Amino acid sequence: MKRNSLIIIFVSSLLLIFLVLSCTSPVEPIRIIEPRELVWEVDTIYAVEFGEPTLQTWMSAIWASGPYDVYIVGHNTAVIGGNSGKGYHFDGESWKNLPLYGRITLNDITGFSTDNILTVGYRWSDNQNSSRALALQYNGNTWQEHNLSDALELQAIGANSPDNIWAGGWGISIWNYNGTTWKNEQLPVSVPVEDHLGLNSIAVNRQGIVYANLYYYENEYARMTRFLINRDKHGWGVIDTAITEPGRHDIKWGYSDLWFSPGGTLYSVGHGVFRWNGASWERIFEGETGLSGIYGTHDSNIFVVGNFGKVYHFNGSEWYSFDEFRDDNIVFGDVWTDGEHVFIVGRTVSFPIKTVVLRGKIPSQ
Repeated sequence: MKRNSLIIIFVSSLLLIFLVLSCTSPVEPIRIIEPRELVWEVDTIYAVEFGEPTLQTWMSAIWASGPYDVYIVGHNTAVIGGNSGKGYHFDGESWKNLPLYGRITLNDITGFSTDNILTVGYRWSDNQNSSRALALQYNGNTWQEHNLSDALELQAIGANSPDNIWAGGWGISIWNYNGTTWKNEQLPVSVPVEDHLGLNSIAVNRQGIVYANLYYYENEYARMTRFLINRDKHGWGVIDTAITEPGRHDIKWGYSDLWFSPGGTLYSVGHGVFRWNGASWERIFEGETGLSGIYGTHDSNIFVVGNFGKVYHFNGSEWYSFDEFRDDNIVFGDVWTDGEHVFIVGRTVSFPIKTVVLRGKIPSQ
């Protein structure tokens, strides 16, 4: 009897501990954005406002640690020299010009904290009439340039941790940064002209598996071959290919952007929105072309943006179109959200090209 009594007391104690922990540590419910709740502001950014005459201020990529720490990057075409317009930072009050100088273009950006941000692109050399790869890292105080002397222009960056960062662009190589040094790996395709091969998007899941979109152009873009590739523990491989040429336009997945949701689901956008089930693509949104950016907080809170002012929200079952932003003169390229705030970056089509940023938020209760 004494033994049975001790067992009952022990089990009762475990139940009590469980109940106490459950009461003191409630699980936060996932907030599903109701798109109609969002209140929007529109910012127009033009480098001339920062003292630099320019033909275009073209920001195309965004990263944020929060709504009061937002970075956008791209390039400008200054009339006379000029150092403005390579990137801007939003502190919750206003956009400020980043201290990035020289003839550089920044194509993509990622980060891990307020003092660990990386952006990639290229630096143009007038003396050599050519460009070379550029990678800049922000440590909270200054932007430091990395040495990738053998790399061509970088167009995309993706990562799952500060010591597993991937970047690629033109050429047959993709670059991996372990937090200290860069090394390159050869992509799993064979093409006649290596500098006609481009990489425009990279996504890395929590396990470190890398997915990337490649494209190879022939005859002045008359024929385009698309490649979906990945890298797992066995190395690099080609998952699928698609052809675009006169009389033929294969649409198998989204060729513009790849993104892993926090839950681990891979999405792609381009001619619609596609979801990867591990073996094939399911097209979950049809009827739209020219989609270029995707981001969300979970699989039931996703924003997608694209050409002609297209902005969509997916709640897991239904798509909502923000028709108030439709504009033939606007191209949206990238989007970020934390579930309560939304930032969308794009540009005007007409000259002088200006950057347009949509800032949406759920009103305070």
